[in-house]
Amino acid sequence: MRDYYFGNMEFGKATIGTQEFEICLIHEIDEVKQFDTMEEAEEYAQENDTGDYIASAHDSIEIVFAECCIWNGSLNRKED
Repeated sequence: MRDYYFGNMEFGKATIGTQEFEICLIHEIDEVKQFDTMEEAEEYAQENDTGDYIASAHDSIEIVFAECCIWNGSLNRKED
């Protein structure tokens, strides 16, 4: 069972040196739910029109939180 983040996200690629990475930049998380499979999460997303989603421990995509990420309506800022 894995946690899945649902909310406002961007998917793309980042390059560091000569290595390229798939990334997910999370701007806002509306909810976190647990599912056994990605298919269950996809079905939930489609039935509830949740927008984008990703597993919290994805095997091939690096997850990056925006500096000011909104989590369930609360603004979480990176502390200096």
